[in-house]
Amino acid sequence: AQATLVDPKCSLDDRLRALYTVKNEGGKTIEQARVLMAAVDTTVSVLMQHELLYNLGQFQITDEVVPFLKYILAHKTVDGSTFHYNVVSRHEAIESLGAILCRSTGIASDMVEDLRKVLIDLATESIEPFVEIRESAMLALMRMDTPIVSSSSSPAPAAGGTSYVAPTGVSSTVHPFVSVDPSPPFPAEANDAVLKSYQNPENKSKVQERIAVLVKVLETGVVSEADPDCVMTPSATEKAKEVGYYAEQCSLWNKYRAMFSLRNINTAESVLAICDALQKDATSALFRHELAFVLGQLEHPVSGKVLGEVIENVKEHSMVRHEAAEALGAVAEAEGLAVLEKYCHDSEQIVVDSCVVALEMHAYWSKFKTTSSDE
Repeated sequence: AQATLVDPKCSLDDRLRALYTVKNEGGKTIEQARVLMAAVDTTVSVLMQHELLYNLGQFQITDEVVPFLKYILAHKTVDGSTFHYNVVSRHEAIESLGAILCRSTGIASDMVEDLRKVLIDLATESIEPFVEIRESAMLALMRMDTPIVSSSSSPAPAAGGTSYVAPTGVSSTVHPFVSVDPSPPFPAEANDAVLKSYQNPENKSKVQERIAVLVKVLETGVVSEADPDCVMTPSATEKAKEVGYYAEQCSLWNKYRAMFSLRNINTAESVLAICDALQKDATSALFRHELAFVLGQLEHPVSGKVLGEVIENVKEHSMVRHEAAEALGAVAEAEGLAVLEKYCHDSEQIVVDSCVVALEMHAYWSKFKTTSSDE
């Protein structure tokens, strides 16, 4: 699998399969991370680069990976006129830094402060021209100050500096999904007991009330009045004010947390709420792309129609359309096939690649879907 992953002559489908084989075969080690890093410059596919960089963040390894991600963010063309890597790839590098930095211990303090300065620059309009990158950086800054607090024993301090002990405030309870996300859900939806109670039919009205609260946050980005328990930890609030992006970033950050809370509730109603936000949001392509990603994680058939409409909207940002295509492949309902087949010929290469991959995903996952004739 490693040889396939770094071989530019292999097909995109084969290389993506190899990526996930490498990721899953050995426990997310530095040796595996090196293979992923080596593969980034062996492809011109932004989709492939995006998947490689995303998975580097899921490894949560600092040694060698953090300097590599910084290189992806800063590297420019020979004449220095523009960035070498696509906005989607650079966004994914930032999100991966956020995933790494949300570790509660074991990161050298000097590395943390260096990365904080890097992210602050990337969040600054006078320095970074692309809004998707600025928003990604602001989320990563917030993420590093609102980490997942692990209940496992703390790793030894990293070499070259004292161990960074991140502020607490987020439950260590494992949510039903395996990804390290760009924001945590709100505390209630990070709690196994609460999530299990949501599945009790006797609590249906309570769950509907909770979804209504979260929908309001999705729409407004405001939590203080709707749910006092959802406000940020004091340390995150203090850091946000310190770097001067408090009002703007809190809105997007709160929307992300509401989105992941709705994902963790994982009912048809919560999925439809995410679909509605994907259709209506006009504030952030980055946010819409994450909404589509979450729908792909949920794989609920009620999302298929909306995902198809997003792909068909050629005025939508390509990063949103590509994520919707991959999500539609994961949903794997028959109705999505025609859309994926049609947009394998789109003008945006990342959409083309995503539809091609999604068709293979569809072919695989549809084997496991229960049809009405099977019931």
